[in-house]
Amino acid sequence: MTKFLSIRELSEVLGLTEAWIRKHAKAGKLPFVRDANRMRFPADEAIAAAQLIATGELNRQTTEASRG
Repeated sequence: MTKFLSIRELSEVLGLTEAWIRKHAKAGKLPFVRDANRMRFPADEAIAAAQLIATGELNRQTTEASRG
């Protein structure tokens, strides 16, 4: 079973602000599900995606893929 983290928990694990996490989740760059009115993040997927975004790797991969 997948463990889900709140915005606060993910922020503490990654050392990033809650605003950064919300911004990237709403932009579709971080996977999340809605639990009532809260965002919940699948721990493994969200941590991996956030690390790629924070290092700029996701932007590089997207740019390279679009170039073909």
